Amino acid sequence: MSRKLYTSDLHFGHEVAAKERTRGWVLPRYVGAEIDAHDRVICERWRANVNKDDTVYVCGDISSGAKQAQLRALELIEELPGEKILIVGNHDGPHGKKRDAHKWAEPYRKVFKDIQPFQRVRFAHPSGEGSINVMLSHFPYDGDAGHSEEDRHTQYRLRDEGLPVIHGHVHRATRITRSLRNSIQVHVGLDAWNLTPVPHEGVQQFIWNEVAKDAADELTSVTEELGLYYPPDHPLHVHEDCCK
Repeated sequence: MSRKLYTSDLHFGHEVAAKERTRGWVLPRYVGAEIDAHDRVICERWRANVNKDDTVYVCGDISSGAKQAQLRALELIEELPGEKILIVGNHDGPHGKKRDAHKWAEPYRKVFKDIQPFQRVRFAHPSGEGSINVMLSHFPYDGDAGHSEEDRHTQYRLRDEGLPVIHGHVHRATRITRSLRNSIQVHVGLDAWNLTPVPHEGVQQFIWNEVAKDAADELTSVTEELGLYYPPDHPLHVHEDCCK
């Protein structure tokens, strides 16, 4: 049975990302040792978790963005199992911010089934009852990589209209954040998931847990605004696990 998985910020061959991610478990015995170990582990964990019939949404940044780095990353990704869909990031050749984006369309399309600047998908509730729209984007609505104090590339980000967003870009271990407007932001970048693609069910549970929290908070707010109080044994008392 085919599955869906999500990942972001592979950064194959990217020296800075490789050194950060391999710190503490790779001894740089030769120039490029961290990059070799970094790229090998990413490929190993992809193969261990993705089958040939699966679909993997890659939310951008397959490399450092240099020409040879992109070509090498495309070669590596082409050999990995699964059907791949790319949501372009700021380091990817086809991203609209790049003046020569049109030149990269063909080599990327040889590897990815589809390439989009963003994507809207539907997430069903784990129970099978109900569903919500979710956006896929390289960028969160707000928030940036750990070294940046201000949000960059704001002209290429989606407008926050309240939908949950699945994203990469931030290079942090945090998996769930909230935007300034309190929208749900799920980070699927390798830095947050042990260099491994995330199964759909994992992201699904994160999103619906947050939706449940919002529903409980809203109900609590309404009861407080109306001056209502329900004791713990009352059917309208708001429990912490409400709506899960």
